[in-house]
Parts: sequence; C-alpha cells; structure tokens
Amino acid sequence: MANVTAVAGLGFGDEGKGSIVDYLTRRHGTKLVVRHNGGAQAAHNVVTDDGRHHCFAQWGSGTFAGARTLLSRFMMCNPIFAASEARHLESVGITNPWSLLHVERDALITTPFHVAANRLQEIARRRVHGGSGVHGSCGMGIGETMRDFVDKREDCVFARDLADPKTLQWKLSSVRERKLVEIAELDLLWPENAIDLEFNVLRDHSIVDDIIAIYENFAARTNIVDETFLARKLAGDGHVIFEGAQGVLLDEWWGFHPYTTWSTCTFENADKLLTLAGFPGRAERLGVLRTYCTRHGAGPMPTGGREWDALSADDHNKTGAWQEDFRSGPFDAVLARYALDVVGGCDGLAFTHLDKLVTRPRIEVCWGYRHEGRVIKEFQRKIPNDLVAQEALGNVLKTAEPMLSDSIISTPEGSTCYALMLGEALGTPVVITSSGKTAESKSEVRTGDAGRAA
Repeated sequence: MANVTAVAGLGFGDEGKGSIVDYLTRRHGTKLVVRHNGGAQAAHNVVTDDGRHHCFAQWGSGTFAGARTLLSRFMMCNPIFAASEARHLESVGITNPWSLLHVERDALITTPFHVAANRLQEIARRRVHGGSGVHGSCGMGIGETMRDFVDKREDCVFARDLADPKTLQWKLSSVRERKLVEIAELDLLWPENAIDLEFNVLRDHSIVDDIIAIYENFAARTNIVDETFLARKLAGDGHVIFEGAQGVLLDEWWGFHPYTTWSTCTFENADKLLTLAGFPGRAERLGVLRTYCTRHGAGPMPTGGREWDALSADDHNKTGAWQEDFRSGPFDAVLARYALDVVGGCDGLAFTHLDKLVTRPRIEVCWGYRHEGRVIKEFQRKIPNDLVAQEALGNVLKTAEPMLSDSIISTPEGSTCYALMLGEALGTPVVITSSGKTAESKSEVRTGDAGRAA
C-alpha cells in the first residue's frame, strides 16, 4: 500500500505549493502526483538546483523529480494549453513529457470557446463595475467549463471524447454556437481589438476541425485512463502526492463569495478519490502557507499594504491582464485559523518564503480585526453551501481593521523561529520550512526546534 500525502494551500493561492511538492517528490521518491482540483489556470512554479524553471499548470510539480502525473476526474484539462506546456517542459530537459501524463476519462475539457466566453464575460463585468471585475478571473475558461457541467449540458466534453471525432464534432459545434448566443446578450461595445479577438474564436465555425485534430493528437500522445489506474497505484508500494491548486480562501463554497473560484480547494476531492479507489489508509495532510499574506486578483485582503509588495518583487506569478493586481501584507492569523477549520485540520504545516523576511527589520502579524466596535479573533465557518453567509464574511473583511503586533526578524535563524511561533499559535506543527525557490532551500523541522523557538 502506498504512502499518501495531500497538499493544500491555506491562503488565497500562491503559497508555494509547487515548490513543496517538488521537495516532497525528491525526499520520498514519489511515483505519482494526482491533481484533484482546478484546471489549466494553476501556476505552480518550480526552480531546480541547476537553475531550470517551469510553471506547472497541467503536469504535477513533481515532474522534474521523475514523478508521473494523473489529472483526475475533478481536474479540468485543456489539451491546447497542454501542448504549449509540453513544449516548454521539453526545452528544460524533460524527455517526452506526454508519456508522464495520465488523464482520467471523466475529466472535463476546457475548450477554446469556454476561454473566449470567459474573457468576454470578464470584459463586460469590468465595464459595468467601473473598470474592475466583480470578482476577478484568470481568463482561462474555468468558470465557464464548470458552469456547463453544473447545468448538466449534454455538450460537455470529457477526456473520453478526445479520440472520437464524431462526438467531438457535435459537442464542439454545440458549445461554440451556445456560447456565441450567450455572449451576444452582453453589453459589449464591439468591435474592439481585445473583444474582436475572442469573438473571432466563437464566430469561426471552421475552427472546430482544427480543435478536433489537436484533441486527437493529445489523446494519441498522452494516457487516457479509467478509475482503476489510481487504485492500482495506491495498492502498490511507494509514495503518492495529491497536489491541490489555488487556496482554501478561494474555495467555491468556503471562500468569500463572489471572490471565489469554481473549484473545491480543500482536501475533499482527494478524500473522495481515495475512497472511490478503495484505499484503506489515510492521507497525511500538509497545509502550505507563506510567512506573509498575498492575494492575486480582486477580493478583500485586510492586511494588504503597498509597503509589503517589495517582498514579492521577484515572484514568478505577477500582475496579469486578467488576474490584475498582486498584493502582499502581514501574515493573517485569523484567515489561517479559518482555513484550518474549513479543512478539518492538518497534520503539519509548510511555511515558505522565510528568506523574504530578512529584508524587513520588523514583521507585523495580524492576530485579530476591529470591526464596527468589536474585536474579531476568529471566523467560525458556517453551514456548507451557504453563499449568502460567505458573502457576509467577505463584507466584514472589506472593512475590517487589522490588529497588528510586531516580531523582530533579522536573521535566517530568527525567520525559522518566527515560522515555528506561527505554527504554535495555529495549533499545528510546522514540519517544513522554505527559505528559497529550490528543493535545496527546504528544511524539515526537527522535534527540538520548537523548544528553541520559545
């Protein structure tokens, strides 16, 4: 029976999950990385000790270290974007990356029509809301793909369809025509360069044949598998990682509506896959956090402050055309506790970006908020699937005043003690610290380290 580790981000994403998965893969000789949520919008950056860099979207972050990848039925796959990613993997030394990629036959496919509709929807929202999106977007078609699935559209494309030209012909044609009708109802001042570019994808019926050819090539080069593939891997020896995408604070049900993703960012999907595979054991749960808070895109972030943005200046994930701003600020213990509560706790924490702390002589931590004359030390999660309650929590975050205390950090040793102090405050042991982008910069926390932190 395999040993299993499930990795989840406990922030708004960009916690450093990819770097931690790369480290774990090297540490344990991981044979398989399972992606269990999100889609091609994932941006998990890994830098090797010899300087190679790749932003993992549809391959697992253990690829450099030799692990295979499974895109599970809970992951949305984009074969066109995968082709571009495969080319970059080859350019940084991965021979035949397609042979390492396995896709469950029931995985949803994000088509170019979903991407175009997503971007046009976002342009319309920005115009209505004075130049900023109502909830932000990666512009990758994720929400459009999942909305069709939730609405039980018969033209949803699955990985099992990719080698079937006849089925693809009617499904892709149907999606194109339907999205064109939906977009025509938007308040868009067309034509305009950005709008025209996306509209052309939807208006050109001949593009369907080009997409079918790409999809057939994808099916021929990668490995489309059924549910028994994961069951066999879990039944054998070795180590398996379930790699989460985005962060718990963006979760579709537990994030702060409407600034959320169409994806389950907790351990729930990983648990479902293990149960369906008949796995009798338990996954070790590892939560990943930065030692300071960040947020990519729209939405409330109480501790955000421009004076902190310098800490993220050399991040690979920057402000983009669709996600817009990237913000940084003091560590938010209120939101970290909330995330831990939502996922039902973690066995351990991995704290990243410790090296950034030494650039600031004084590091503040948010231990609570002042809001409408009261002090808030923690958020209690509400009942599941209550978006009204989640929006109310988000409204509190928009106007909450963070209560900050200082910690003096001036050395790498002090940074480690700082991380251990945060773990103690969160009631969860810190098991990994990261002081850089490579696996070499990761350290496992020894039992006695906590005592020295005190």
